[in-house]
Amino acid sequence: MKRVLGNKKTEGDFKRLKAKVGKRAPKKLSDTETKFKTASVQVQSQSIINESVQRDASIEGLALSSSGKQFSQLVAQLNHHAAKARTSAAQGMRDIVKNTAASAIPNYLSMIIPPLSKCLIDEESDVRSVAMSTLMEEISPRLASCKKTDRMKPFLPISLAYVGSALHSLDQDVRYDGCKALHHLCTDYSKLFMAGENEINHLQSLLPAFVMLFDDVIGGLASMSRRGVGSLSNLGVDKNSSKEKQTKKSRDSRALGVLKSFVSVTNNIATFRRGYDILVGNCGNLNGTANHNFSSRADLIFCSGAKASNALVRKNDQVHYSYNISDLKKLENSYRESSVDGKVCSKLDFNTLLSLFLRLRDRFVEVTQRGKHGEKGLYLSDGDASELSLVVSSLRVLWIGFCEEILTAKRVENESNYKKMKVNAITTLNLLLESFTVRDTSGNESNRENFDSLNASMCMLLSEMGGAIDDIPDSDTLEWIDAIFMYVVPALEAIENMENENSRITLMMVIERLLYPSEMSNVFCASGSKQKRQLNNRKYMELLGKFKVAYFDQHDSREKICVSKEGRRAVSLLLSLIHNSLTYQKDIGLNEISMTLIEMTSQLPLYLKSWRGSFPRDSAVVLETLFTLSRSLIRQDSNNDDSNNMTTSFLKNLQISLQKLFTTSKKQRKIRVKGLEVKAKVSIFEELSHVGQTLLLNLVGFLESPSSKLIEDLAQICARRITITSSEGKPLHVQLLCDSFIDYLMSVVHFMRRQMSLKQYLTFLVHSSGLHSCQFEETTNAQGDTNANSNTYEEYDSIFTYDSAIARMCKYLLMVESKQVITMLTPVLDSWLSINDDHILFQTLKFRATISLLSCHALSIRSGNKPDSGIMVEDPAFRDRLNHAMMKFLLNLPNETTDETTFAKIHSKLMCPIMVIFNCCPSLLIDTINNIDQFILSDDNATEEKEKLLQVLIYLVKSKSLAKTIRDDYDNLSTNLQDVAFRLDKHTSGGALHAVSGKLVMEVQTVFGFKTSAPSN
Repeated sequence: MKRVLGNKKTEGDFKRLKAKVGKRAPKKLSDTETKFKTASVQVQSQSIINESVQRDASIEGLALSSSGKQFSQLVAQLNHHAAKARTSAAQGMRDIVKNTAASAIPNYLSMIIPPLSKCLIDEESDVRSVAMSTLMEEISPRLASCKKTDRMKPFLPISLAYVGSALHSLDQDVRYDGCKALHHLCTDYSKLFMAGENEINHLQSLLPAFVMLFDDVIGGLASMSRRGVGSLSNLGVDKNSSKEKQTKKSRDSRALGVLKSFVSVTNNIATFRRGYDILVGNCGNLNGTANHNFSSRADLIFCSGAKASNALVRKNDQVHYSYNISDLKKLENSYRESSVDGKVCSKLDFNTLLSLFLRLRDRFVEVTQRGKHGEKGLYLSDGDASELSLVVSSLRVLWIGFCEEILTAKRVENESNYKKMKVNAITTLNLLLESFTVRDTSGNESNRENFDSLNASMCMLLSEMGGAIDDIPDSDTLEWIDAIFMYVVPALEAIENMENENSRITLMMVIERLLYPSEMSNVFCASGSKQKRQLNNRKYMELLGKFKVAYFDQHDSREKICVSKEGRRAVSLLLSLIHNSLTYQKDIGLNEISMTLIEMTSQLPLYLKSWRGSFPRDSAVVLETLFTLSRSLIRQDSNNDDSNNMTTSFLKNLQISLQKLFTTSKKQRKIRVKGLEVKAKVSIFEELSHVGQTLLLNLVGFLESPSSKLIEDLAQICARRITITSSEGKPLHVQLLCDSFIDYLMSVVHFMRRQMSLKQYLTFLVHSSGLHSCQFEETTNAQGDTNANSNTYEEYDSIFTYDSAIARMCKYLLMVESKQVITMLTPVLDSWLSINDDHILFQTLKFRATISLLSCHALSIRSGNKPDSGIMVEDPAFRDRLNHAMMKFLLNLPNETTDETTFAKIHSKLMCPIMVIFNCCPSLLIDTINNIDQFILSDDNATEEKEKLLQVLIYLVKSKSLAKTIRDDYDNLSTNLQDVAFRLDKHTSGGALHAVSGKLVMEVQTVFGFKTSAPSN
């Protein structure tokens, strides 16, 4: 029977939940929650000192990031596990550096460089790129702008350590970014690597890493990271051909970066080892310049009394040619010896060196195979040419810096290494010859600059490798000489169209190796002899002729070439050839080579004209070579009976060319006078260094027979004064040349006086004093009116600045052994005495100059003669003008003030030449006393002027320098003086001048004794 249930619901202890499909089962009430959260705090350092440093950095120097964080917070954030957080921290550090003043950056490098360097090995590419942009685009330019790049030197080791870690990374991207960072360090801080061995050793330890880097870009194992392997796994799939092209393009671009980095690293190491930049060719002092110290005096002195062939003598302590092209091999050997002695402590392993050399050779083959070989060489695209240029530069630096010394060493240390390097060098040389020259496959002229640079570099590499291989016994690789010759000759003809400066410099270095072989004696002496590193006579003359047309042709429009680097290097090569011609050849100019060299040398003054004062060392060597060649040619002509027309023509053209260096420019030039930069019209001679000026002056004195234009220019140079502003804001007229050098210049002209007329020489002496062109500033009184007749003590100081010039003029006038000097100078002296200028300073200056000349002439002939014998000019009119000028001068003397010391000093300087002329010519003193007497007795003159003349009489009586002349009583001088004193005392009795006249009488009685009564009239 069925049981019937009721409607009452039954209730249990637990409610059972039904499970439904697709829904998560609910948690049981008995389950325990086991999840928990943790928080971590990163504390880099806990020090009050560090916190204060960071706080001060934010307040004083370093700014805050765009998010308002301090630098210390961003450094801590760089350790975050999230890539975005690290990238944000790096960007914040860049913001801080960018917003901080450049002058403050050097003070906080210890805080900035280590964390940024650590970012170079970060696995996130954005962090690395931001760090490198901060280092390259923010820090380096700011350090350079404030000239504090050297502050980076202590941080180079830690930067190189992180870069080395990046280069050895398993991640290809990190390795490539490490290359970019290394290239940045080697280019921006190249000078810091030259300071010591430790930094160079750090760089050298990074070279083995380039073996794997070259494998990355040549086609070996590209990467061992997950990204690198993934990218390579798709290269063999046909359907991903576009990705394959993109990967190849990326690899080619990275190849350029790796090659640039390798060139910068090896070039720094080679520069340190060799002492000069291999790629540029600036060998320190190896640019054909002498090692002169231009802060010292000249080491060549012109002896005016010596013979013409030996007029220029050399001091014992002179520094001769130093590091000229002729000393290139000697210099290279010294560098090799110094490197062996431990200039670079660590030595690159041979296996690493050979691996690098072979990989560069393989890269060279890989790039050249992309082009097409034709009859005229290899045809490449512009991009491939750029990469090939880097490969060639890498080979050059690696060869000169490391490989060449293995083949050229005097003693072979390892025979096996020697053979391996020899075989691979010959193979590489043949590859270069097969690919030379390189041309643009598109025929586009706009890319000509890149191809010129590439061909010039290949030329240089051929000459460097070929020259070293030729030294090996039983080697026959002379094809490189013909290949270079066939390229250089047409290139010289179109040198002006070669726009790339580095290409022209490299081409010039190639020409040096062809025109300047190791055995120069064979060039000038052994005609027809054939040397391995020497062109035959026909090709040598052809190349020399092209070289002459390109750089030493007679054109005045070559200023651009003259001031360029290759132009200066061309001059250096010419000087070296001239030096060897003088050394190895007895008779200069008797063969075709030396005659061509002499014709080229005659154009060197054109380079001096273009250089002006820009290259003092180059100018000094050019001038010394010109003198040496001139002396050798003159000496050779003196030994031969027949006169050489070539010598006469050379010396004549040289004189004409040198004269232009003394001509005053029409435009104003910027020059430095007493530490101030001013503009003035000066000559090229005045812009040269002290050594250059001395050498040029010596050459002019040696050639003799100066033209009238040259003498006029020399006088202008001696007289030239430049207006500058003093610290007090007052204009000053100062000499451009020092007194000692002006005296030296005048001594050279004095030596040449026998080749000029006496009138011309006297004109030079007068004009050299600068009196005809003197300038004085007009003074202004308190009301703003010009007061030309003011006679303050400060104004008289400008007169005394001409005393040295007047003294030099008098000195050389006394050295002229002629009795007609004063007679011929009378018109000049007359014009100085009759000057009608309203300015007192002009009148005083020229009157003192006239008296100085007359005094010196009087002193020169007074010995053994009576006073006044042949001293004065016989013209009575001149005597009257002299007496009139004397009175005017005495009336213009400064008034006595409370400053007795200054008054006495100025007064004695002004009266010094007057006292001399009075002693030599007492009659002039008598005339002056009588003129003063008449002036005071006249009622038409002012009392102040009369008082000043009475003071002058007192000064004359009291003067110790006139005491003997007065006591000798020449022509009743003492009697006349006493009569004048008593007569003036009587005339001024009871007047304003009575006290002064009484003082005069007392001084006269002190000298001559007391009289009982005064004269009647």
